[in-house]
This record gives sequence, C-alpha cells and structure tokens, in this order.
Amino acid sequence: MEIIDTTRSNILTAEQKLLADGALSYLDALMALREFRRIVQTRCREVLFSHRDAFTQATGLPLTQGQIQDYADPDGTSRWDGGWAWLGVRTQLGNYGRAYFCLTWTIQDNLQLLIAARAMVEPNTRLLFEKTWELLKDAPGFENNYSWEIDVSQPVPSAQILTFGDILAGVIGIWASTWQRVGGLQRIVREGDKLPSQP
Repeated sequence: MEIIDTTRSNILTAEQKLLADGALSYLDALMALREFRRIVQTRCREVLFSHRDAFTQATGLPLTQGQIQDYADPDGTSRWDGGWAWLGVRTQLGNYGRAYFCLTWTIQDNLQLLIAARAMVEPNTRLLFEKTWELLKDAPGFENNYSWEIDVSQPVPSAQILTFGDILAGVIGIWASTWQRVGGLQRIVREGDKLPSQP
C-alpha cells in the first residue's frame, strides 16, 4: 500500500509541477511553436518553388506560389500519440492526388528520434496507387510505409538542422528526376484517370 501511495504522490507532484510551469509558459510556448512552424513551412515553400521547373517536368503541371499550401500533421493533439509529426507544404496534383514536401519527426522502434526531409505523393485512388507503386517500388530510396503514401527521404542530422532546406532540395531533386525517368504522371494517368488542364 505504501508503494502505491508513493507512486500516486509522485504523479501528483509531477502534475502539479507541470501545471505550475505550464501556466506561466503556455503563451510563450504557443508563440514559439507558431514561429517554428512558420520558419519551417516558409523554408519548405521556398525550396519547392525554387525547384518548380523540375516539378513541372516530373508532373506535367505548372507550379505557382498560390498552389503551395502550408501543411502540418498533426494540426492539434486530439488524435496524436506523440510518435511522429510532419511539417511543411503540399500541393494538389490535378485529379491524381497530392504531393507533400516536409520536415518529419519519427520515434523509431529503438526509441531514437529520426528527423528527415521527405517528399511524398498520396494518390486519390487505389488504382492510381497501384500504378504508381509498380513504377516506383524499385527506385532507390522510395518507400510505401503507410496506406497509399509513397515517399523518398533523407535523414537530417541534428548538426545540420539549420540547413535542412539543402537536404530537402536534394530530396526534391531525387523525387523529380525519378518521376521523369518513369515517364511522369502522364504515364500513370490514362483514359479514365485524366489530369485536368491547369489555369
């Protein structure tokens, strides 16, 4: 009984400390988080837009600043287990799906934190996913770890976090050149799965 009481006391003490510290620092923490997100998303946007020619050659679609949207997942904490996060930008690929260019965090099985620069496509349909994966599954570095997502990534060592944009630029280069080698979206999108014309 004494061990249980001690454990309960320790939990209450930890909660009390968190409440006391959090009450004083909550606004500062929110401001820091918002600014961190802005910096990362701005850097991702700049890197992607600077590679817009390669993006267009790979997808057959033009890329304007207005088509690049900020992206964060999770965008809250209600469905989050604390083991992963994506922060960056995304853009629509016509009727095909979406592409994401992000800095990501993953807690691996050995409890080590992996930070990576990542380029990912998410086709809209199972058919498009299967066509895409058939073309990309043997491409170096491309993975399908979850659902219909297909991505390529490079680790961002903590010593290089200030220049993660350079690593993301390299990832986008690999992503775009691989898409070009397999014939781009136009090879995948056939007959019933047409890309609409872009304004």
